[in-house]
Parts: sequence; structure tokens; C-alpha cells
Amino acid sequence: MARLSRRRPLDFWPGFVDALASLLMVMVFVILIFVIGQFVLADAVSGRDRALAQTLSLTQTARDTAERKVGELSASLVRSEREREALGNEILAARDELHAAQDEAKSRREEAARLTTDIAALQRLKAELEAEAARLASALDNSERGLKEHKEMSAAAIAQVELLNRQLAAVREQLAQLNAALTVVFLTRHDGDGTFGLVINRRTGFDAGDLLPDLPGTRGAGHAVFIGGPVAPHRIVMLLRRERPADTVERVTDEISFCADRDVLEALIARRKPATELRLYAGHAGWAPGQLDHELARGDWYLVQAETPAVFDEDSDRLWDRLINRLDPPGIRVRAPTATGLAGLSPMRGGRR
Repeated sequence: MARLSRRRPLDFWPGFVDALASLLMVMVFVILIFVIGQFVLADAVSGRDRALAQTLSLTQTARDTAERKVGELSASLVRSEREREALGNEILAARDELHAAQDEAKSRREEAARLTTDIAALQRLKAELEAEAARLASALDNSERGLKEHKEMSAAAIAQVELLNRQLAAVREQLAQLNAALTVVFLTRHDGDGTFGLVINRRTGFDAGDLLPDLPGTRGAGHAVFIGGPVAPHRIVMLLRRERPADTVERVTDEISFCADRDVLEALIARRKPATELRLYAGHAGWAPGQLDHELARGDWYLVQAETPAVFDEDSDRLWDRLINRLDPPGIRVRAPTATGLAGLSPMRGGRR
């Protein structure tokens, strides 16, 4: 008997489910890759935007800085142009002043020749007056000795003695005027309050021991006293050389200082400061504000740069003659400077009034 076989029907659903699941997984993977790509791309684009914004900001800053520098350079160029124009005007003015100064120098040279002649005549007159004074003094001494030897003298002899006395007094007055005309003053201060200085070529014949006997160590120290000027002749002031500034020591030049302190003088005498570095003066010279400038403009003084060897010169009696020969050309009078600050200069009287 034939056997009948029964076939099962084909079941494709499991395969379909597997295929669909695989497709779904592929799609999820693709979507995941797409999302990751989008995230990375968005981050990259955002970074580029930030970099671009920063670059634009730096570019704007650089442009602003460049514009500011261009503005500054333009302003500097304008100022330079103005300064160049001003400098050109100053050069023209300086040329005019140079021409004027050359003309004035020419006139001063001519005047210098006349002044040199006047100085020579003045020096000859001084020598003649000194010789006359010596002659009259000798005659007066002889007359006085004659008066002592002879108790009785005629009226004519007495009149002759009186005449000689008057002549001698007149000669001495002329010598005093001549000495006053040949004065060298070292200025220690010149400002709005006036001018202060010391006459440095008038030796008194006394030393510190004679005028300051109560000061220890002054006897035999060899410090001569000079006539510093007509103001306060009872006071002693000092010029110091190579002395450090202190509360009572005022610096005048790099090497010269001024002091009026008794304690400082006592200390200097105690340590045996030599006369070449310490000068004592009785009194001082002074001018009211503007007075010295007026006298300079009037031609009463010559003005030279003070030097330490000249201030402490041993041969002070001929200091005026040596300083007047240092002027270039010799004998030129100077006008008063427009600015103050004459301290450290030496005016010398001798100009024609």
C-alpha cells in the first residue's frame, strides 16, 4: 500500500525577522555615525567660527592701533614741521644777532684801545702820586723833626708845615680814590635780594692774632686779614678752599666756600689749615637789588670768571693788573647780564664813569 508523504509548508518569517533586525541595526549604526559626524562637524564649525571671530577681533584691534599710530605720526609730522619752521626763524634771528654782535665787537675793540691807553695813564698817575706822597711824607717828617729840635718856629715855618700837611692829605685822598678804583671783588651771592661780595686785593697789615686775640692758635698762624668791604667792618668772614659744605659753610664754586661761623674758624685754626686755603676778611661789600647790574651797564666794573688761584693769590696787591690783562681783548667793559647768578665771578672796578 503506497505510503503518502505530507510536506510541511515553507516558513520564511524567521528569516524575514532576522533580515529586518539586521537592517534595523545597520540603520541605527548609520544614524549613530551620522549623529556623531554632525556633532564633530558642528564642533569644528563652532571652533572655526570662534577662531574667525577672534581673528576678526585681532584684525580690528590691529587696524585701530594702526589708525591711532597713523594719527600720532601725522600729529608728530605736523609738530616737526612747526618746529622746523620755528628753528628756521631762530636761525635767521641768530644770524641777525651774530651780525649785530660782530658790529658791537668791532666797536668794543676800538673802545678797548682807548681804555688800554686810559689804564696806562692811570697807572702812571698812580706811580706819580705815590712818589709825590713819599716826597711829601719825607718833607713832613723832616719838618716835624725840625719842630722838635727847635722849640721856637716862625709863623712862616708853621704855615709851610700846615701847607705840607694839606698837600699830603690831598695826595692820600687821591691815592685812596685810586685804590678804590682798582678794586677786585669776589661775588659770593647775586640774586633778587641783592649782591654780596668780598674785596680780595686789600691786605690790612694785621693777622688773625691781632684782631682775634681770644681765639686759640691764631698767634703766629700766618693768616693775614683783608679788608672785605665797607659793610660791617667789625665782623670777620672767611673764604675756604677745598672744604666740604656744612650747615654754616656755603659752597660758591667747586673749590671755594664761604663761612662766617666762629666755631668753624676755630676748628680750621686748630687743624692748622694753611693760609693758601683760608682767607679772613674784615667786613664785606654789598649792593641793593639791581644796583650792581646798573653799575655794570654804566661801565663801572669789568667782569671776569673767578679762579681759585686768583682768589687765594699771595701777591694780591698786583692782582688787578694781572686780571685786567686776562680780558680778551684786554680792557673791554661788559654790560650787565640779563640773568642773575653772578656768584663766583670777580668784578673789578676801573671803568670810566
